[in-house]
Amino acid sequence: MKPQIDTKYRTERLLEWEVQSLSGKYGTFSLSKKSTWVSLGIIFLVIFVSSFIMPFFPPRYGWGNWSPPKTLDDYESRVSSFLIVIPLILLIGLAYLIIRNTIDLNLGIKRTANFKVTDVIDLGGFKILILNEWRLFILRNKDNQFNTVAKGQVMNIKRTGTYRLISYYVRDEEVFFEEQKRKLDTHNS
Repeated sequence: MKPQIDTKYRTERLLEWEVQSLSGKYGTFSLSKKSTWVSLGIIFLVIFVSSFIMPFFPPRYGWGNWSPPKTLDDYESRVSSFLIVIPLILLIGLAYLIIRNTIDLNLGIKRTANFKVTDVIDLGGFKILILNEWRLFILRNKDNQFNTVAKGQVMNIKRTGTYRLISYYVRDEEVFFEEQKRKLDTHNS
């Protein structure tokens, strides 16, 4: 009889390479870098130029009585609201990313779990993996195991404390049970 696959996330400490990977992947925002200032300048320029055009575009999910600005005061009011709201939204998003990265690095924990792939839905450029307990995982065609994943395999997923994906790997069920047996044998001896 085969043992059950433990699908509960276990909390472990981040390894050194995982900390370096997280700080290298998400910690590249620095005000001392020239590329940061160039990127912020381009974003500011796009926001500034688009705010003069946006009052003439209807909202995507509009309300019934929208009309283009009729007077110069109406136009200036809409431009000023775009110049305030759009940078505020970007600033909140940037703060969220920085805070999330800081929490991940300071906590230093990861959550690891194993799931059985119960179904694979191939949609061309990406695949949706349906894992046991109706969990979904999306693989894009640039991901490592895009071509080799199949139904019945076991997937190991590692996430940070805020559930950002660190890594994953998929292997056959027999290989998984052999690895678990080896770990148990080395742990008991």
